Amino acid sequence: MINSRMFAFLLLFLFLSFTVLIQAETRIFSYIDDNGKVVYTNTPSISIKEVETTEMKIERYQNVIDNISSRFKVDPKLIHAIIVAESNYNPYAVSRKGAKGMMQLMPGTAKRYGVKRVFDPIDNIIGGVKYFKDLLIIFDGDLRYALAAYNAGENMVKSYNGIPPFKETRDYVQKVLALYESSGGRKTAYKYWDFQDKIHYSFDKPTEGTYKKISIINLTD
Repeated sequence: MINSRMFAFLLLFLFLSFTVLIQAETRIFSYIDDNGKVVYTNTPSISIKEVETTEMKIERYQNVIDNISSRFKVDPKLIHAIIVAESNYNPYAVSRKGAKGMMQLMPGTAKRYGVKRVFDPIDNIIGGVKYFKDLLIIFDGDLRYALAAYNAGENMVKSYNGIPPFKETRDYVQKVLALYESSGGRKTAYKYWDFQDKIHYSFDKPTEGTYKKISIINLTD
């Protein structure tokens, strides 16, 4: 005959065994709800995908980013660095200021470049790459200024005639440059002075003025 202590022990054993079995079978899924928020659940459905790691996201978007970057003649490794700093490959990211998508486009920028589906990775990346390419042109290939403008706005860079004295912007420029170099991007650039003694930065060897080759990590000096 089973006494009460043995019976309680048996129930506890069965409960723990059942719990372990359930946990072993549980898989976590995520999906984006109508408000753009990530929802986690253990119940899969056709519209739900398994949670992706950063490595999985990189692999998923690698070819898309590389192809779009090459189309607009921007180094793909540089665009990857910007995306890591902006959203870490999250196509549904929304900032407190209202920037949206993988390359964190503000509503005005998205409209300017015809991005109607801002949470669509391809549309967002195309808009972001086109915008960054224009910034490189506006600032004569000065990578520091182009990155600062992508973060703080081109008018802000123009008004300060350089990188604005905002910690967020200066940290952003430094972070993207470090990510770019660590990913195997170009490690050096040219710092040069034109005939008006104005300083410029470029990956291409200058054809005029005085110049010297420097590490891109020092571009923010």
